[in-house]
Amino acid sequence: MKLGAKGDAIAERELYEKAVSIQPSMGRTWINWGISLAEAGNLDLAEEKFLRCIEYAPKFVPDAMLNLSLVYQSKHNQVMGQGLVQEGRENGLKASDWLENAKQWMDSSAAQILSKEELEKQRNSYNGL
Repeated sequence: MKLGAKGDAIAERELYEKAVSIQPSMGRTWINWGISLAEAGNLDLAEEKFLRCIEYAPKFVPDAMLNLSLVYQSKHNQVMGQGLVQEGRENGLKASDWLENAKQWMDSSAAQILSKEELEKQRNSYNGL
């Protein structure tokens, strides 16, 4: 449920908090909570929620990593606008690292799926023997 779109972002975040306190493995909830916080400008809290998603909901790791990349890109833009070049560079590198991690995770997952499909093809080809 995305209440923030209706203008009640505080109630939305309270529901997310309640949901994950009951069931921490609700990855989509961690993601939506982080997005809601990021949209409100709370990048540090958003980062925390995406990290919790990685910790509690492995199925959503790539989504969390992609969102972490976006958080660090936003932090990069903020500090560069303030002339903080070194901090901007560090945030830019973190954004790049999270994006690369997400790509590697997705490539690995795709390879596992392909391996399972290939194994199933091989298994089916021997059924007639």
